Amino acid sequence: MPRIPEDTLERIKSACEIVDVVSQHVQLNKKGLRFFGLCPFHTEKTPSFTVNPDLQIFHCFGCNTGGDVFRFIQEIDRVSFPEAVTFLAARAGIQIQPERDGRGEKADKLYQANELAGKYFHYMLRQKCGADALKYLRARGLTDETIDRFSLGYAPPGWQDFLDVARPRGFDAEVVEQAGLALPGRNRPGHYDRFRDRVIFPIVNLSGRTVGFGARALRPDDEPKYLNSPETPIYHKSSVLYGLNWTRDAVRQDNCAIVVEGYMDLLSIVQAGVAPVVATSGTALTEQHCRILARYAQRAVLLFDGDAAGSAAAGRGIEVLLATGLDSRVVALPAGSDPDSYVREKGVEALRAAVEGADTALDFFLDRLAQRSDLSTVAGKGQAVKAVIPLFERCQESVRRDLMLRQVAQRLEIDERALREDLRSTLASRRPSQSRAPDAAAAPEAKAALPDPPRRERDFMALLLQHPAYISPTSRQLGPETFSDPRVQRLATHLFDRCGDSDHLDMSVLMSDLDAPLVSLISACGVVGFDEEQIERQWRESLLQFQKADLTRQIEQTKRDLRSAVKAGEDAQVSRISGTMSRLIRVRQELEATEQP
Repeated sequence: MPRIPEDTLERIKSACEIVDVVSQHVQLNKKGLRFFGLCPFHTEKTPSFTVNPDLQIFHCFGCNTGGDVFRFIQEIDRVSFPEAVTFLAARAGIQIQPERDGRGEKADKLYQANELAGKYFHYMLRQKCGADALKYLRARGLTDETIDRFSLGYAPPGWQDFLDVARPRGFDAEVVEQAGLALPGRNRPGHYDRFRDRVIFPIVNLSGRTVGFGARALRPDDEPKYLNSPETPIYHKSSVLYGLNWTRDAVRQDNCAIVVEGYMDLLSIVQAGVAPVVATSGTALTEQHCRILARYAQRAVLLFDGDAAGSAAAGRGIEVLLATGLDSRVVALPAGSDPDSYVREKGVEALRAAVEGADTALDFFLDRLAQRSDLSTVAGKGQAVKAVIPLFERCQESVRRDLMLRQVAQRLEIDERALREDLRSTLASRRPSQSRAPDAAAAPEAKAALPDPPRRERDFMALLLQHPAYISPTSRQLGPETFSDPRVQRLATHLFDRCGDSDHLDMSVLMSDLDAPLVSLISACGVVGFDEEQIERQWRESLLQFQKADLTRQIEQTKRDLRSAVKAGEDAQVSRISGTMSRLIRVRQELEATEQP
């Protein structure tokens, strides 16, 4: 891949403060000179994700993912380095034309196809063919401002209308299909548009990129009523919440997310002035959704249609929420009401009051049980216990589980010890693979991390990276083989060979040239702290220790060589090796003599 000019990378990075970029995805808290938060790349309850604003570096000590602002966008959006640069350049208003390689180009092409589709659908909404769709949206109470803010649109009824627009712009039918916008013909060759004669709701990820669409039928006989984009390489329903890209600041500010089911529910509520709202996009609430919400808020309120509150899907959503560390609440609207109609009929203050008075998710769950079973009977209590056991199984926090057990025992009027015994028996009877069924589409757990390098070696590399003026004098006195960790050896080789002639080191350029293990090591080094007034002393002391360790290693190797030479009767070799060993021992003694008492 031809390298993007260093000055261009520097301009983009300077314009894209890493704390601002990361904050769009992670709730960061400042401690000292650094920022901390829950890692967006693996599941964790204690923050191990760190951002260093001085070096413009992030690193997670839990999964060893790290790098600069470009690497963060690569990881969060699953794109290549040039694509991340292009995205951040557009964000900063900087014009570049990077040459691309084949890696990740497919994903970028899918993003581009969706962006084109979003613009096309939005344009068609105000054309003659979109009159009924626009009339429908306005009848639902949406203003032109809301329609434009959320880029709502209309897909015309033709079988190949969008394909005919996409093809001359460089998107063949296969790419449009991979983007979820077309389907292959069933009885004849060729493709046809997936969305036809439907109101369109673009689904946008947290980086502002269109990844899919929701589409509502206009004709009563057109089934299904709602049609959503399928899973694609850039769209994963279990990890995208509709509207969060627009509402996350409000969610973070209120420390609360109101979760609704429908696109129109979100649009009506946000338009009415209640901002911290998200919607599930074509799927039930998942554990990954909850992990995303936990980055921005401590409380989540499920807002159910009155008719849907007792559904199996609602039950699953409550179970998922109860398994998380979120303060989980539930509001069930009156029968016949949904959030959209409720806020239009009752007003925004009524909705706010309902959210403020929301029941805890556990109370709501137990109320539903009481409606289905007679909790005054032994049989009813037994059914209720069977229903709540899965909640305890999914909950991974022991204190939270203990409090839930106590509350359930009190509500069902059963012995708490008996309930705990039932839970233990159930868990013991499960095979390991059955004890907890994770979300099939949930994000992977922390990557299997390589063993950490020795801390002394990592900290010395950190000193060189953060103070590159010491790279050149270090390279004159130590070789990469001095270090025991292979990654540290490779990084030292790279620094000694290529970075020893400058007092400034651009970590973006450095990391763009290296593989993932070295990028992870560099980002870990980037968040190591130093006493800036003691850097010279720390460097000299560390250098001396590594020199002594290297001499010791050479002496031990020389001893082994000497034993082999003596055993083989090679007198000349014995004499030469003995002289080498004497010299090494003398040099080590001289170094030891220079140490401060």
